[in-house]
Amino acid sequence: MKFHTFLLLLLLLLLSSYQGAAQGYYTPTPGTMLAAHFQDGKAALLAKDYKAAIRHFKKTLEIKEDFLVVRRFIGQCHILLGQYPEAANEFLQVLKKDSLFSRLLYYELGDTYYKMGEPSIALSYFNNYQRLQDYDVSRFGLHGVEEQVDELLVLDKLQSTIRACQLTIDSVKFINITEIQHLGSAVNSPQNDYFPFLLITSKPFFHPLE
Repeated sequence: MKFHTFLLLLLLLLLSSYQGAAQGYYTPTPGTMLAAHFQDGKAALLAKDYKAAIRHFKKTLEIKEDFLVVRRFIGQCHILLGQYPEAANEFLQVLKKDSLFSRLLYYELGDTYYKMGEPSIALSYFNNYQRLQDYDVSRFGLHGVEEQVDELLVLDKLQSTIRACQLTIDSVKFINITEIQHLGSAVNSPQNDYFPFLLITSKPFFHPLE
């Protein structure tokens, strides 16, 4: 729920960026069908009618396929509808066209894959997002500058997000273990033979992280 709130705020920021038609953005020519569909999509998005917004934005892409901001909007609408595979597909198409379109988009992809139950893929995008912090924000154009405040919120929780993702991966590996071995008297008592990772106490025994 918190990420959905963050995403709504990000969408409002991106939408407001177009009001000034800043340099570096593609701006549809007023009076054209492209501009009409784009405006209808924005209006539906602001009204939280995400399905209608997707329909209008897709009509925009039928006219101008490389309108990457619109494709990102579609992906974010899918997230707000809980349609994560569709969102990931849109985000991937954006980065395929322009890998430096938005640094924050790498985090969004990681979060999307995590929600899809793909922690390994999610971790790779979280790590990519972390590595991209070495790049100056100007490398990501106006999106980088405008997303700086939002990135501070993401960076504040990035390490805990990465740890949670790694823990999920490790947990899946543990679930898939088909053979249990006795770890020795230092850990196991005779009563622990069938549950070598648990102590006969109310607290679980966790292997310390390296």
